[in-house]
Amino acid sequence: MKKIALAVAACLYFMGTGHGQDQPTSQMQFASTSHDFGQIKEVDGIVTHVFEFKNISNKPLVINFVSSSCGCTTPEYDKKPVMPGGSGKIKVAYDPAGRPGAFNKEIVIVSNNRQTEDVLTIQGDVVPRPRTIDDDFPVKIGEGLRASSNSVSFGPIALGYSHSKTIYLYNQSERDIRIETETAEMPGGISVSVNPKTLSPKGKGNIVVTYDLTNVRNYSCLEQSFTLLANGKAYEYPIRITAVTIPDFSGLSDEERRVAPHIDPSATFHHFGTTQIGKSLEETFEIGNIGGRDLVIEAVIPEDSTIRYTLDKKVIKPKESARITLTLDTSDAIARLSKKVTLISNDLFDPVMELRVATNLQ
Repeated sequence: MKKIALAVAACLYFMGTGHGQDQPTSQMQFASTSHDFGQIKEVDGIVTHVFEFKNISNKPLVINFVSSSCGCTTPEYDKKPVMPGGSGKIKVAYDPAGRPGAFNKEIVIVSNNRQTEDVLTIQGDVVPRPRTIDDDFPVKIGEGLRASSNSVSFGPIALGYSHSKTIYLYNQSERDIRIETETAEMPGGISVSVNPKTLSPKGKGNIVVTYDLTNVRNYSCLEQSFTLLANGKAYEYPIRITAVTIPDFSGLSDEERRVAPHIDPSATFHHFGTTQIGKSLEETFEIGNIGGRDLVIEAVIPEDSTIRYTLDKKVIKPKESARITLTLDTSDAIARLSKKVTLISNDLFDPVMELRVATNLQ
């Protein structure tokens, strides 16, 4: 048996040696495997560099494929075999559009010449193009008036403070523009101011939206809008204002932050599938607390009257959970219905969470 084992081992050894001798021995030798474009201007567009190589083996070399680390980098190469002693080229193009600043990209070459890839690198520094009026004021209001945005998103903002956001304006026309706002009934604390009220040609101004929560104690999801007028002509789209109020965490100690409660839902979305119009649909979610202190559900805010909820408890101790059941009314819907409720809690890291349910109707 021992002789047989030795014979098998010897056979395997020589088989392995023979296999190794059959491996391709061709190699790519590059004049340089890196290129520094130095400083290039974004406005000048695409730059290119050609990497030259030589097949220093005694077998034909075939490039299987060349890949780059970014869509901004495009390699071009000849797919024909390069004979022994022959040479080839790989052209690499870099598009700096929208990519100001330094860059360093890799181009990986996979060929039949060796077991590891050849890697080329390009680098440089893109000088950004000068900003234009279109960049800074992309929204066309009308009458030559342009704006930096057509919405104001406060995001999660703490009770007890006054918060402001600004929309910047520019008069691209050759005449004065009178700017006015028409606001629907707003909740307390929201104010909109225009400065100046008349913009001279090529002049700049702003609209400041303020949400004063210094004396507000109730949590809410704000979704409001106002109309912007230029020389009495209304902009066709209302300017949207959105915000979600959350607790003030600024006074927490380091220890309170370390053991802060953390919300952990069983899921945040449920699809009921296809159902008949008019049915009432229910789904229950579990809301866990994986933090170190009590999790308090400060508020549950339904999107509208088509979705209702029941919550079995508002205070959830560590490692425990609560159950919230959402009821979706489909009686006035068509085709597809998707609704949400927003939970606001004392979770320091995730104080706003949405639970959403949806159904297709027939």
